[in-house]
Amino acid sequence: MSLETGLYAFLAAEAGVKALVAARIYPDAAPAGAAKPYIVYQRITTERDRTMDGPNGLAMPRMQVTCWAATYIGAKVLADAVADAIDGFSGDMGGEAVQVVSVLDEGDMPDLSPEGETGRAYGRRLDLEIWHCGT
Repeated sequence: MSLETGLYAFLAAEAGVKALVAARIYPDAAPAGAAKPYIVYQRITTERDRTMDGPNGLAMPRMQVTCWAATYIGAKVLADAVADAIDGFSGDMGGEAVQVVSVLDEGDMPDLSPEGETGRAYGRRLDLEIWHCGT
């Protein structure tokens, strides 16, 4: 299983998040016309830990989770639910052994809706660092 699959499984199972988005959690981009609110996630970078003997198996991916909603407050409420669920988490994340998840940064996102799509989208991003064994 990949970290991305584990992140999806974790977010989809969290009651506070699930109550807001159901299963509307997408890798990279939401499909055109996706009902709001929804979450989009993507891997930004991956650092690999090393010792003097070489790689030690730890990876520290930086993942970005962006929460989209029809209102600014809706995006903030969803982002807060995600942060409350994941910040400081350690344990099994959909089959991935996670040492710790840290919310490193958050901020507002501009509306990137395709031209012609009805309804404004408000976004709030969370940058996560996830220490785990794997890739």
